[in-house]
Amino acid sequence: MTKPTQWLNQTYQELVHDSSFMTVIGGNVPQFDEVLDERHDIVCCDGHVNMIFDRDYRLKTLIFSLSPDSAVCVRYIAAELTFFNQSTVIHDVLNTLGEPDEIGKAKKLPGLIKKGWLRYNREFYRITFSIDNSDPDKIADVRFSASPNN
Repeated sequence: MTKPTQWLNQTYQELVHDSSFMTVIGGNVPQFDEVLDERHDIVCCDGHVNMIFDRDYRLKTLIFSLSPDSAVCVRYIAAELTFFNQSTVIHDVLNTLGEPDEIGKAKKLPGLIKKGWLRYNREFYRITFSIDNSDPDKIADVRFSASPNN
């Protein structure tokens, strides 16, 4: 299996020969949208995975936004972050990745509770762990974004 960050800068035509890539997209093809800077997008996994291709069909950005328990999250994010293939909680993240580059505090707004989060910015990816509102050590969801110039 190839890592999602290895897909970056490859063309769609090259990627269709990669079984890991094909498993994620599940038959979806790039959709062209002139309004969005003439880019092509593949949105799959019930809207939790977004792949953004440039006008030459070269993959430029990959975004996973998933529950930490989802099979797609465990399989593909664990390929990038080896510690993530086990049950992970916030203190595991802090012990493994150290202090986050950015921290967002939970906020209560009228009719809405905004989750707190920890963000790590690395050379080719950014990962954000949202913190569950009822348990400050539980990961509510994970957003993994990879691009060549993250």
